[in-house]
Amino acid sequence: MDVGTELRRCRTRAGLSQHALAQAAGTSQPTVAAYESGRVTPNVDTLARLLDTCGYAIDVVPDISRPRWTRVEEKSLAIHRLIAGRLLQNPTPTLKKARSNLNRLRSADRGHSAIWLDEWDNLLERPTDEIVTDMLARTQRGIDLRQMTPFAGVLTDAERRKALRSVPRTDAA
Repeated sequence: MDVGTELRRCRTRAGLSQHALAQAAGTSQPTVAAYESGRVTPNVDTLARLLDTCGYAIDVVPDISRPRWTRVEEKSLAIHRLIAGRLLQNPTPTLKKARSNLNRLRSADRGHSAIWLDEWDNLLERPTDEIVTDMLARTQRGIDLRQMTPFAGVLTDAERRKALRSVPRTDAA
């Protein structure tokens, strides 16, 4: 089953726009778009909430033939592992850069990303080890945080390329 295709099918059958589904299910339109395009796979609870909003239920059958995470998600995680290392080694300038980026992101946001900008705002005030734990979590929240990262510019282009090359190609990705 292609989760994104099924979600889009259920949403359109319910007569909902991505924005309407997002509002009713307590998420954002860009997140719904990411799910429907297959760039991100929602966890089971999130998918169940979205489908319930559309008037559908889900039966969960595990598919062990494919990895759980998309290659895009693995790449993002690889980059954030390097960022986490930088954060742990040199927290003051790394956090300063993140806070500056967060302010810039907030000033450019039109309300679509406010929830994740607020999450980052709160997270950046916590101890460094908690930031790293949340940033690297293999959860939907972790994926969403990485998608709206305030750590742009912390790594050099060469470091980013190295992290991206470290993610193996798979037949499923």
